[in-house]
Amino acid sequence: MGSICVYKLASAEPQPVDHLLESKRKAEEAKASKTMRDRVMQEYKSWWSQGRRPPFEIKAEIIAGAEMNFDYYANLYGASAIAAIGLATNSSVMVVASMLISP
Repeated sequence: MGSICVYKLASAEPQPVDHLLESKRKAEEAKASKTMRDRVMQEYKSWWSQGRRPPFEIKAEIIAGAEMNFDYYANLYGASAIAAIGLATNSSVMVVASMLISP
């Protein structure tokens, strides 16, 4: 029928921890995060000095505008009603109009 291959998972075995190396690694990560924060702030300032908006601000605005709130549902139901009327009256103009106002 077939065969089953069983591999030894060396990565799943517990590894010894050297606490001196661990503290050194944590210190390097803290230093790297500080330099990363400085780089992000420098990049942010460069975007504003050029008169442009940073990409993360644009993304945050898009995400905030993508919420399903009352306005979204009112627009959706209005477009659905217009499409239903257009289909019932066999009016392609109303169906296209509902597509134009639908979210």
